[in-house]
Amino acid sequence: MRIVTKDQYEARVEAVLEVVAEVTGNAPTSPSFKDKLYAMSFQELGAFVLNVVETRSVNGIDRY
Repeated sequence: MRIVTKDQYEARVEAVLEVVAEVTGNAPTSPSFKDKLYAMSFQELGAFVLNVVETRSVNGIDRY
């Protein structure tokens, strides 16, 4: 199993925020959105961002 460092995790959260901003046209700034991201595992963040790119929406965030 891969061990993810805090820096790697933080970088992935920031990358997800950047992708969401690029795909949806606006940067998510609500604390609750960021809280949901931080509640996800490293792998869930990857799956979520792939879903955002495919659907062009963040509506599925509660599935992760």
